[in-house]
Amino acid sequence: MKRWQLIAEDIYKSTSNEALLEARGKAEGYIYGLVDAGHLSTRDTDRDYLILSIVQRRREFLQKLLNEYGY
Repeated sequence: MKRWQLIAEDIYKSTSNEALLEARGKAEGYIYGLVDAGHLSTRDTDRDYLILSIVQRRREFLQKLLNEYGY
């Protein structure tokens, strides 16, 4: 599995807003680090879309779960 796929998996497995934000921060740091090093294009929209959409879906799931349990 590629590193960014593992990061996306961490995002998906997040069970709290704090964990989700941490996983997202790691993903963003990883992407920016690779771009700064010249290894990735800032135009890799498939990768970026996948990571950001996973964050959004996970955030919606966590919010729904928290609402159901009254947190």
